[in-house]
Amino acid sequence: PSLCHAHRHCARASSSAEMGGASSNTASAHTSALSQAQDCLAALAKPVGSLGELEAWAARLATLQRAEWVPSPKYPLGQPSASVSSPALLIFAADHGSLLAQPELSAFPRSSTQTIFRAIAAGGAASAVLAKANGATLELVDVGIDAVETAVVPAVAHVRVRVAKVARGCADSSKGPAMTHAQYTVALAEGAAAVRRALEGGCNVICVGELGLGNSTAAAAILCALGGGVAGPDEATGSGTGLDETARHVKVKFVRHALDTNRALILAEGPSGALRALGGFELVALAGAIIEAARRRVAVIIDGFIAGAAALAAVRIAPDAASACFISHTSAERGAARLCAQLVALGCSAPALALGLRLGEGTGALAVIGVLRSAAAIFEMITLEEAMQLADHRL
Repeated sequence: PSLCHAHRHCARASSSAEMGGASSNTASAHTSALSQAQDCLAALAKPVGSLGELEAWAARLATLQRAEWVPSPKYPLGQPSASVSSPALLIFAADHGSLLAQPELSAFPRSSTQTIFRAIAAGGAASAVLAKANGATLELVDVGIDAVETAVVPAVAHVRVRVAKVARGCADSSKGPAMTHAQYTVALAEGAAAVRRALEGGCNVICVGELGLGNSTAAAAILCALGGGVAGPDEATGSGTGLDETARHVKVKFVRHALDTNRALILAEGPSGALRALGGFELVALAGAIIEAARRRVAVIIDGFIAGAAALAAVRIAPDAASACFISHTSAERGAARLCAQLVALGCSAPALALGLRLGEGTGALAVIGVLRSAAAIFEMITLEEAMQLADHRL
């Protein structure tokens, strides 16, 4: 059988012991809080459910932030509320060994990762511009760019740069695991540390994005390995940076080879093994950030296909992380719809947008900050009962 089907049981049996899972008491508290948030939304001055998925996002966000609810005679856990404060975008950047072996996997050279890294730091790249427009800070973390010096000084106030290089690019996953156990552990920890830094700055919503030529290939392989059989190499692998169909088929062949090469390791080690074998340092850091944010009950807005693949790995490793994941959009990448469907099935939010985005860098996540702010604002509405009282008073 294919790895996709052989790994289905392994993916479902992911152990929360790898990064820790919520206790049954915590899960019960989450369920109770979510129910109260939904009851609160149902009582507002509007037809029940008339704000659609925005209400689902509101309830999800409020439940994560239940420690901030103020006492209320109506609700045992407090008055449901939500907020978006000082959002932060974390971009993890790294290069991939796959492009050293097969440069044709990307329409651009491997050195483009460093070029774009510098453009973001200068404030001129899409992620920097959209972060400023949406009132977000941006931390750009080099966890594995193949360059000696990336410690550039940001040219704009809302961007910070951190060099935390695990190595100068991961290994070629078609020949063996993309990284060692030690490298995987360091990259995972760097992602968690970035979240802690953002929270120390007053952030209560994290956006996650990535940068790395060749990482759509890695993401496609992760979807095949951890998607429960929803996609094989051809269904999962898209054009990435703009490959034609001939080049895409080369990419499909590479994904199939990487899966075959690492089959035994993935079956033996489960989701973390799949991420270590097939991912890159930036994908592992993304997973670490998602798991850490969820552990701290902080909302995480997931960017497109590549960040979504990291989220899939994170949720397979730590299933409770799904409750913190807000899927920003359905990317234009070939496997994105299948990936989003799988994430939703695992407990993540439904995607907010479908705008044909496929840039990465966290741009889709930034575009959805306004959606999340709107969801939070719903709790400021008056209730239907209060609206009726106002009408009676005016009469």
